[in-house]
Amino acid sequence: MVRPMTMDAYFGEIYGARWTQQLKPALLQATSKVYVDGTLTSNGELNISETPVAGSYALDRASIEAVYALDLQPGQDFMDVCAAPGGKSLMAMHLSQAKIQARLNDSSKDRVARLRAVMFDYLPEEIVKQIRITCTDGSRIGQREPDSYDRVLADVPCSAERHHLQDGDEDKWTLKSSKRLAIRQHAILCSALDSTRSGGRVVYSTCSLSPLENDGVITKLIKSRKDQFQIIKSNRELGEPTEHGRIILPDTSNGHGPIYYAILQKL
Repeated sequence: MVRPMTMDAYFGEIYGARWTQQLKPALLQATSKVYVDGTLTSNGELNISETPVAGSYALDRASIEAVYALDLQPGQDFMDVCAAPGGKSLMAMHLSQAKIQARLNDSSKDRVARLRAVMFDYLPEEIVKQIRITCTDGSRIGQREPDSYDRVLADVPCSAERHHLQDGDEDKWTLKSSKRLAIRQHAILCSALDSTRSGGRVVYSTCSLSPLENDGVITKLIKSRKDQFQIIKSNRELGEPTEHGRIILPDTSNGHGPIYYAILQKL
């Protein structure tokens, strides 16, 4: 009987000595948080504090990078396909100063309730009333609403290996489950691309370490839809480049991450 591949074996093959000596120890530490109050700096980025301030939202600094990658502009139609619990959606509203038409979606009623609560807790009521919050399968939106949005964030469900490690259930991770998630992720990404207008942008994001769920999903999309989009390389400094995107890992980013993102422009 062949034993299933363990997390250590899989990521040891990918990252080599870095896995055991640097990356895994960093993942076992508490995730570094920053605090965002919704105001902007002089160069148009979010004001970030290392300590809580009144009305601020705490999140992983790496998560904000996927929102910057959207390049939101006033008046655009924006959709977050898998929006709950709401941190990236909130950052999108802050970064755009609520000058976008936003549709925030999640497939779980419980998660949508949490998403709605975050919006009401951190945004003025008159702004929340302008946001369309929906509960539907993200992999079907593209069929129902093709060519409808200028910017789409597909921050998809993933293996979330850091949570497994910190919760002490590393053994629950399996290569089979990662492969299964990659199939679902590809379906959501296809839907996101279909729902985007020509010239619009999709940002695909995960909090996974696995190439199967990161560059692998983009590679699969290239094979099936290479004439429908082009990859835009990020000019951000946080993190390190991958074949198709960028990944932020905690051993080299002061405890932030992991976050992977890739930027696709629809043709």
